[in-house]
Amino acid sequence: MLILLAYGVLATLFTAIKSECVKSDFIDAFNAVKNVIMIIFNCINNISEKLAVSTGIPNIIVLIVFAVISFGIIGLAGFFGGKAVLKVYKDCCYDEISLLVVVVSIVILV
Repeated sequence: MLILLAYGVLATLFTAIKSECVKSDFIDAFNAVKNVIMIIFNCINNISEKLAVSTGIPNIIVLIVFAVISFGIIGLAGFFGGKAVLKVYKDCCYDEISLLVVVVSIVILV
């Protein structure tokens, strides 16, 4: 069963790589992620500049501390959110058929 699953995933990925539509979708998705990260970084930079002026602490130190805290909160939220989704999957949907359904869904999407 695992070999068939691996074959299905690999065949789907190699077919998807040849498609121009999939390539353009991946480029658009990565550009969207890059834009979101740049918006977050610019927001953090603006806030750190205002804090640096009001507190007298150098801007780079405030920027680093604020960026670490901000991305740390985002990372923790993603980690615990993913952990909760995985727990629900294990409790409700964990069987071999659901893996096959995932592969078939990927094939249909591609």
